[in-house]
Amino acid sequence: MTSETWHFCQHVSPEEPSRTVQRKKNGRNIDIQKPRVSDVYTANMGGVDRADQFRSYYTVGRQSRKWYRYIFWFLFNVAACNGYVLECEHRRRNRQRKRPQAAFRLELGKRLINNYSYRKRPANQVPVQEPRQDHQSVQMEGRKKECVQCKSPGRKTPKGYPVETKNKCQQCGVALCKVQCFVEYHSEDA
Repeated sequence: MTSETWHFCQHVSPEEPSRTVQRKKNGRNIDIQKPRVSDVYTANMGGVDRADQFRSYYTVGRQSRKWYRYIFWFLFNVAACNGYVLECEHRRRNRQRKRPQAAFRLELGKRLINNYSYRKRPANQVPVQEPRQDHQSVQMEGRKKECVQCKSPGRKTPKGYPVETKNKCQQCGVALCKVQCFVEYHSEDA
């Protein structure tokens, strides 16, 4: 027995009378009997139905045959919707304007990521030593080539492929990643 069923069992019994309401059919007003349970449901539908509605707007995750991934993304979506509902309530109490759910989810995503990068070292950590002035990194024509500097220590991409680049040193003609490898290669050369 679900919580909705239990809620209806508490408030509505089968013996309760229905009420007569008017509906239009083929341009004429007709009287129909509307059960009490329908009124109770409509009055209290704010919970589960609103949650399903919020979840359907911006779903996160992908379909999967693995049951635990489905459960994870379902719970993530429920938590995001609950967070949005709590924020709306907080803003209402503080007399602030309610913001759209898309804006809430965008900020939530940014805060969860928190400048995360799959790289092992941040991109802004470049060695202080500058390359010589006569060498410049330029973009190559045609296909990418394997970076010479990454090849020697055996660096690979996260998927295990060789690191490829579209940049090269204009004077040397050697394929090098734009910043880190370019600086390392020319500082060893000096």
